Amino acid sequence: MKNEPQHRKEKLLEDHKKKLIRQLKADAKKLEADDLNCLLKKRANKKIVVDKLIKAGDTIEHKMKLLWPMLVDYSQGNFTTIEWKVVSLMISCFNFLIDSDYINVEDLAELNEFDEAIAINLVLKTAHKDIGEYQIWKKEHTKK
Repeated sequence: MKNEPQHRKEKLLEDHKKKLIRQLKADAKKLEADDLNCLLKKRANKKIVVDKLIKAGDTIEHKMKLLWPMLVDYSQGNFTTIEWKVVSLMISCFNFLIDSDYINVEDLAELNEFDEAIAINLVLKTAHKDIGEYQIWKKEHTKK
């Protein structure tokens, strides 16, 4: 049987995770195409997002490296099969990775990397099908 303090900590983390995901999804519903352009405009944003995605793990690194170019191709009207709700969730999560104050969850600095992992996982789970389709599309449309 789990000891009581450990059980409370696990419950707190699970509640925190649910709250962050709820807030990221709620934010995504409010976003518009201009929010995508704003995110993509700043070159520094790409470095922050890509660095944090790569830090999340090597086993899924190839998928994570496709996320930013997929948004760029979407914004340019090149790759349009992805649904707006997926794009807006990606924007919300990326804005959170760039600035953790973007979504105010709780002021618990020790949960920062945990929160980043939640946001990255949410993007990968939500865009999983789109990443695969984008990878195929990209191969077909890349000049050799």
